Amino acid sequence: MKSDQELISESRNLLNLITNEPNIPKCSQYIEEFIEKYETWPSLAEVVSSLAPKRKDDKKRLGTLKKKALKEIQRTFDQLTKEYRRKQINIPQSIIDTYEQKIIESCEYTTSRFDAVKCLLSFLKNKGELSAIKKLVILGPKGNIDAWIFSPSYFEWRQKRDAAKKSAWYCWDQIIYLKNNPSSLLFIEDHPLNRDDLSDLCILIQKAGTRMLLLDPQDTMKRYKLCVKTLHEYAVSVLLGKEKTADSYDKKTGILVRNGIEIPFKPVQLRGKVLGLLHHRGKQRSKPLPFDEIYDKAIRSEADAYWDNLDTIKRAKIKKQIFEIYEGINDRVSKKINKPYLSANDLTLHFV
Repeated sequence: MKSDQELISESRNLLNLITNEPNIPKCSQYIEEFIEKYETWPSLAEVVSSLAPKRKDDKKRLGTLKKKALKEIQRTFDQLTKEYRRKQINIPQSIIDTYEQKIIESCEYTTSRFDAVKCLLSFLKNKGELSAIKKLVILGPKGNIDAWIFSPSYFEWRQKRDAAKKSAWYCWDQIIYLKNNPSSLLFIEDHPLNRDDLSDLCILIQKAGTRMLLLDPQDTMKRYKLCVKTLHEYAVSVLLGKEKTADSYDKKTGILVRNGIEIPFKPVQLRGKVLGLLHHRGKQRSKPLPFDEIYDKAIRSEADAYWDNLDTIKRAKIKKQIFEIYEGINDRVSKKINKPYLSANDLTLHFV
């Protein structure tokens, strides 16, 4: 029986072969060898088995969020079409056609229900009907639409969907698909053609039939190679007992990740805004965050004075409000991971 270190070494060797192999058929062969090793060696087979709970949980959560997002989008669409009828505004047929496709998100050249609602909102905004859309969008100082807030679940679904595509279970499913469906891909490099002669391309498409025609096979194989890399790194983390989800905060979705657990906040509310200031590119700031920055960027409205123009009494009230915001963040995090997000020392550090 090989040790975990030996298996990690063999996995790494295959990863290097796959990464550096320019020939697509040969690369596919190495990927099959990689899969076989992970399916046959007990320790690596346990790594693959460990993907199942996460796969099941992610798919269930994504399905729930997608249904919730579609309901929010449907509710907004119904509300807007009712407003259109009340104001006797004709809805462009192209928007109705887009909505009837029942697709939640655009994919390359397709459009979606989300796009249709965005078009309805933009159409109303351009007609000056701001009262009808003010609770569904965030308008900028110049009257432009800065953000769409009619379906918070849509952005949460998209964020989790994108994260799932980088997960080990998704990568495993991808390379298994490649192994089980080798004839589903027809690579251009296997069928040379004159790019200036469209008849050659038409013949090639006829040969493809129901198979996927890849004009850039190397780009496609890069994605499979990345999947192998993700799986290798996951196996190393599991076998060495070092798997850990990085702490982060997503300003768009309001998802705070602590100790591998996701805690949702509303990004447009005060707690979400403060968390956004506390994090730079998703990671927690190392430098102190002063009161004036929190107030000016997260709390102050256009009608309020800036921090430098506030008197001592007003500043004291705002400091108290900021501490209450932090306490609210800590309370929510503590309920999820049984410990606060920030300690007293952290608060002292951030409030210099």
